[in-house]
Amino acid sequence: MEKEFLIKESNDIDPNDLSEKGMDKRNELNVNGYMKSKSDLRTSTLTVNGFLKNRGSIYSENLTTNGVLFAEEDIQNVNTMKNNGYTRANGRVKTNRLESHGHIKCDEIEAEECMISGKIKVNILNCNELLLSLSGKSKIRELVGSQIEIKLASRIRIGSRLKQHGIVKMIDADYVDIENVKCDKVCGETVKIGPSCIINTVEYSEHLEVDKTSKVKNTVKI
Repeated sequence: MEKEFLIKESNDIDPNDLSEKGMDKRNELNVNGYMKSKSDLRTSTLTVNGFLKNRGSIYSENLTTNGVLFAEEDIQNVNTMKNNGYTRANGRVKTNRLESHGHIKCDEIEAEECMISGKIKVNILNCNELLLSLSGKSKIRELVGSQIEIKLASRIRIGSRLKQHGIVKMIDADYVDIENVKCDKVCGETVKIGPSCIINTVEYSEHLEVDKTSKVKNTVKI
């Protein structure tokens, strides 16, 4: 049974009412207007086309944001998370697969696979595979994974390439392939520093490539 909310005014939705209507893992929730919830929200499939503000955590197996989603705590237990709008969580986002073509901001992301082509601002990003296509100002304090690729979006004009940098404090992965990144420290087995990077220190164990347009202050083979 699918639940749909179309609310034009800024009225709160009582979480007790939601549970009385049987919102559990079998249900789908579509937010096409304005919705506020004061506690945890649990649903099998959540689609936000309007504005959703949740003061607790969100638990949903499949989550799609085309509008604005704000969670004051965590977003958890998500199999597939798609963000085409603006998603913000003050806590942790835990998902198997993240696809973001909009703007995502949170404290921590834990995922198996991330494909990001919009803007991201996160303190800790821990994922097995990451493909980040830079198209705006993105900041990541700590990036940990197995395979990390950060590239400049193809639609960025040539004259803007030198100004478009992703800011990362630290990258630690088995395989690293980056361009247009400013980073204090990069660690990996195989490290490829592509065009227009500014790196303080690179530590590698097997192979290192550095593009002639990039600046690397220190290289250490470990």
